[in-house]
Amino acid sequence: MPDLANLEAALYDAFNSGEQSQLRTVGLQIAETAGEDYPTFYAILNTLGYHNELAVINEMMRLVWPHVETEPTFSRPAVEAYAARATDHLIYAYLERGPEPEADDKSLLQKLEVYFEVDPTRLEPYLRLLSGEVGRPWSMRDFEPLEMAALSGLMVEFIGYAHRGGVPYARAHLVREQLPRYLLDRRAGNLQPKPDIAAALRQEQRPFPQAPPEPLHPLAPDRPSLEVFLQRMLQTVNPQMYTAAAMLLLIPDWLDFLQVRELLPLDIAQCSVEFLPELRRELAPFWADHPDQALRESISA
Repeated sequence: MPDLANLEAALYDAFNSGEQSQLRTVGLQIAETAGEDYPTFYAILNTLGYHNELAVINEMMRLVWPHVETEPTFSRPAVEAYAARATDHLIYAYLERGPEPEADDKSLLQKLEVYFEVDPTRLEPYLRLLSGEVGRPWSMRDFEPLEMAALSGLMVEFIGYAHRGGVPYARAHLVREQLPRYLLDRRAGNLQPKPDIAAALRQEQRPFPQAPPEPLHPLAPDRPSLEVFLQRMLQTVNPQMYTAAAMLLLIPDWLDFLQVRELLPLDIAQCSVEFLPELRRELAPFWADHPDQALRESISA
């Protein structure tokens, strides 16, 4: 059996060639070896999510689930997070079929209850939020203070909104946790630019740059902090290439969504979107040599 690194390379070949049967074959081989390297397995799920390969994702996660459920090194929250991700992707696949969402659909319930027991009365409003059919009224008072609970609820609606605008469910899912994390990290002051000690020693500048100005809006990104956040995702031992790309590409949809929900004035939205083309050009070299042609093209478009 090939190791995960070789299988990941075969996955890129399948994407570039468009061979769907090859993609599924490689995906199932990856699932068989997931226990050898769970971080790489999760990264591969992100790769498949960016391409919205829901059928392959759902089959892989179902095969790996018995091992995750009994993995002694996994905490209970980690197991629950896996189950939540798996059930969300099953729901995305169900919603992409096109019919009106039905919480008592026996085929859907049967698939979901592989992971945990489902209450149809709670599932129905969740389906309608994810489908973009309904949404609660929001005001900025709901985000005072800015907390994960309210942001998580808003993100469910955003995924439905983005999908109705043409963004695949699984790609939108990649920002479901990261976008709130970015906003909360910024509020906590954790996205300051790094000090350039070398430049300071050359007396070119002070070692600690001035703090960036306060953001114009608590829900709208700004250039300095978003750049720091994305660079941290890309400049790690295991770069989050696909999640960072999804973040960068979905910010305009996020700003549109906030305006539709009457949470963001037009002038601030325009200021927030103006810096994105330049930021994409600046960060594009991170993806320049990536083996996934579609990923490279989406960033450079």
